[in-house]
Amino acid sequence: AEGGAEGGAEGGAEGDAEDASGLFFGTMFKHVQALTRRGCHRAALECSKLALSLDRTDPRGFLCCVDYFALRCGEEDWLLDFADSFRPDGSLLSHPSYAYSTALARLGGGMPGRHLLKAAGSRDDDGKGKAKAKAKGKGPLKERLGDERRAEADDALLRALLMHPAAATATLARMESSAVSGDATWRSVLSHPHFAHARDECGSASLERLYDVFAERHHLLWRPDEPARWLRSACERAVRAVDGPDECVAIDGLTPSDFVAIRGETFPASAHNQYSHLAVEDFADVVKRQLDEENPFMRQPPPPQPDEMDFDFAGGLDRHVVMDAVAEMERELEAMGPDAMERARNMGPEEIARFLEAARAAANGPGARERGPGRGNPLVEFFRTMFVQDPGDGGDGLARRIDRDVVDEAFDPG
Repeated sequence: AEGGAEGGAEGGAEGDAEDASGLFFGTMFKHVQALTRRGCHRAALECSKLALSLDRTDPRGFLCCVDYFALRCGEEDWLLDFADSFRPDGSLLSHPSYAYSTALARLGGGMPGRHLLKAAGSRDDDGKGKAKAKAKGKGPLKERLGDERRAEADDALLRALLMHPAAATATLARMESSAVSGDATWRSVLSHPHFAHARDECGSASLERLYDVFAERHHLLWRPDEPARWLRSACERAVRAVDGPDECVAIDGLTPSDFVAIRGETFPASAHNQYSHLAVEDFADVVKRQLDEENPFMRQPPPPQPDEMDFDFAGGLDRHVVMDAVAEMERELEAMGPDAMERARNMGPEEIARFLEAARAAANGPGARERGPGRGNPLVEFFRTMFVQDPGDGGDGLARRIDRDVVDEAFDPG
């Protein structure tokens, strides 16, 4: 028994720890998104580094945006080192986000290993790095790179396009750019089966979610003219590789089919979405604001309608019969004048009891439905006893005055 109690206590403690961990990482993620929406990309990057150092399984999706933060704050060298070393098997480079981001980092002048040299505190390297940074600031982006470095960036983007063409199409669709939709070259490239059928051939619900998250988070990086032209050129190169004779070697000794096989091994076809906890809109810079009437927490409940009132307090009443009688009574009281309406509103407990008794008789009596409001309805007849009829009207009209003695006698016959 003691062992069972101890096991239950340990299980409860573990559950509390998991809840606290999930709350912490969820709060940290919201904080990171708020930072980058305000343009504080460096702070967002450092907070993401902290979260990933605490839990490398990444329960909240920091891996889907830390590369974006690094590129936005100029940490291309760090990004290349991180993508290569975060997972021992290097599988992070097969992640669609990192396949494209590392290519963009190389285009921006990033170099693997250089970040570690800077971290060592070498002043000479620091001075050279600053001089190179100044030199990088002049001329078109691709002209700043040497031929060898430029070829590395081109090859990295080609690998990404051969492995994850659907990521490129999702990003272009998210950009909603007229430069893409109105360009004949883009239309020709995107109509090729390698890109046009990429989403259908994916087969993995998890990978499709990553494509959507990548497009939402990273499309701003590819919107400027220079990255967009570079992407278009690489897409043309990918089409030529796919259409080449006998699946010609595209890059690194691999054919386009080899890259498709690598994608299939990394993300096997499955309807199960292991990233279903990641909402695409959480990675957007635009925050959707709800109007008060759209916000369920601000919405006021509508006032109850008369036919929705609860008559259970009366014990088995037919609500329709009661409401018909009440409506008839209100019309007659209005005809009597304001004093009659006020008198009815100020009924005491005993008077209300008599009212309910008459209501029961109206609801449960034979032919209650057929009689309808008016003469013969016990509830209406009960209220008729409070008023005096005009002489000579044959009992069809109500007086426009109230005999208070008769009214009092009707409510208090004793």
